[in-house]
Amino acid sequence: MSLLSFALYGVAQTNDDIQNEQVKTYKLAKRTGKLEVDLAGVVIEGYSGNEIVFSSLGKPGGEDERAKGLRAINGLGVVDNTGLGINVSEENGAVKVTQLNSASALNMKILVPHGMAIAFDHQSHFGGGGKTVFRNIQSEVEVSTKFNNIELENITGPATIKTVHGSVDAVFSGNVKGPISIVSIHGAVDVTVPQNIHADLKMNTRHGELLVAPELNINIQQEGEMIRYSNQVVGKINNGGTPLDLRSDHDKIYLRTK
Repeated sequence: MSLLSFALYGVAQTNDDIQNEQVKTYKLAKRTGKLEVDLAGVVIEGYSGNEIVFSSLGKPGGEDERAKGLRAINGLGVVDNTGLGINVSEENGAVKVTQLNSASALNMKILVPHGMAIAFDHQSHFGGGGKTVFRNIQSEVEVSTKFNNIELENITGPATIKTVHGSVDAVFSGNVKGPISIVSIHGAVDVTVPQNIHADLKMNTRHGELLVAPELNINIQQEGEMIRYSNQVVGKINNGGTPLDLRSDHDKIYLRTK
């Protein structure tokens, strides 16, 4: 019997009910390994459970009556095996999540056990320009996307984040692990770290500006009698530690404390 299970729940009386929405969920009993996601528009949140839980809001009034009794399939032969417009499969210890209709963004949330690493790779411009959120993640996060804006809320790292046309807003928890690399080619990079973080800092922009909280204790690297600043800063925060590499080629970099 497959570990995958599907359930449909009616939502309690909330604003969603008023809008005639329902929550559909799909569950996978897995708590370790890696989650590989290719979706347009998703919130990925860590929690202390033993299942990966996929939730999607759907509007019954918007359903295609002609599609009843049929299931979606794409050109790669991938089918919707969840009822949520996605395919979930396991391969070599990794759980792969693929969107069938790439022309629109999904309104989806994924709860992920804290022990799982997460890799997000979405390159399509269809459904792009939306926001992808990673929240309360206590394991490694890898992101590669062209059009998505990325939000990281209360994460520890390690983190490797790259977006071409989107922005990145990141807030790290008090328990920061490294290395951390955040890159946006055309968007802003806005990072909040604990004031007492110990980090080896690199900040680099070609056409933007570097803005740093004055309370951060940064020892800027010197080359002889020359101090490197301008569009690049290399230094140590509180005597160094976690690698913290921030880059935006065409926009500003903000480094804040909380």
